[in-house]
Amino acid sequence: MNNNRASSMMIIRLVICAYLIYLGGSLIHDQQSGVSTIAPWLSWISGILFIAAGLLYGWFSWKRYRGDTADRQKKQEEKKNKGRSLVRGFSLFVVEDIYLCLLSSMMVTGPSFMRDTFICAPNSPCSV
Repeated sequence: MNNNRASSMMIIRLVICAYLIYLGGSLIHDQQSGVSTIAPWLSWISGILFIAAGLLYGWFSWKRYRGDTADRQKKQEEKKNKGRSLVRGFSLFVVEDIYLCLLSSMMVTGPSFMRDTFICAPNSPCSV
């Protein structure tokens, strides 16, 4: 996720978080000032639940934002290091395994005295 999108989503999430906290505070404030028409215990419980939900949503939003920016940085690092392999798209170990497989197949199909002395790296993709 690019940085602008992550920042935009974080702003929207913070607005939602602030609104939930505002609703909880409004419920409790209306009960204290005598304007509320619902039962006092219900007003307190719902106000506390809205405030808790807003705080939890804010905390999860912050974690999500940090995760999105960390993923973005990790992708940039991978993109930067991608061009450093020996052959584009192949790491050095893959190229070495392919070379050893080709070498072993040439030895197996070579003269009879070389058929028993083929070289294949352990855990390589060749199955000769």
